[in-house]
Amino acid sequence: MATISSDTLFHFTSSLENLLNIIENDFIPSYTIETISHISKGDSEPAFAFPMLCFCDIPLSQIHNHLEIYGNYGIGLRKEWGAKNNLNPILYLRKNSNLSSSIKKIVEGTDGNKLEDEIFDVLRYLKPYKGSLDGKSHKFYDEREWRYSPVRSSETPIVMESKHVKNETDFFNKASNILKENHTLKINPDDIKYLIVSSEDEIHEIIESISEIKGDEYTSNQMKLVNSKVISIDQIKADF
Repeated sequence: MATISSDTLFHFTSSLENLLNIIENDFIPSYTIETISHISKGDSEPAFAFPMLCFCDIPLSQIHNHLEIYGNYGIGLRKEWGAKNNLNPILYLRKNSNLSSSIKKIVEGTDGNKLEDEIFDVLRYLKPYKGSLDGKSHKFYDEREWRYSPVRSSETPIVMESKHVKNETDFFNKASNILKENHTLKINPDDIKYLIVSSEDEIHEIIESISEIKGDEYTSNQMKLVNSKVISIDQIKADF
């Protein structure tokens, strides 16, 4: 029977530099702008920024379309790592469905800051079933997204207006520094199942780079273990 979901949580990015930054500094959440058109009135598309890290559990045999959008460099981590760090699959909503309508009524009836924060706690784990991505129609449901978003606290805003992110205001910069200081998700060598580069020519390059940035931290056996996880997109397309 074909595999529907993977036992691995993947995070893809657009460059080798970005991937090496994750290996060196672990996962640092960032504020990402999300539209909530699936529970909005009429044709409006209100947008908010939530702190998050995004992953998917798409099997490598079905990953090709995902790579075209998010990039040919990635890291695959055990789902046990995701459970330990409180990742959760997000909920996809079809606009005008009964569930969307019910959530919309709750949002419209919100009164008071405490309840609003609780509503945003839910909204940051919702995404439209389909919508627009880079100006094109896109079915987000196919992404099988798992998401990490930090626990709400007085120091960590769980939501901000999108203008703060677009303009990189002082409010945004302060909140981003707090995310880095308090909500970084650490990656241990045993957590890694795959390190993915675009071509086989880059395999030696990433192995050398990992040795440079982690040589004083990883043991010899840990370094060998991590190096054994490196695979290229060329190999995935040929063998999966």
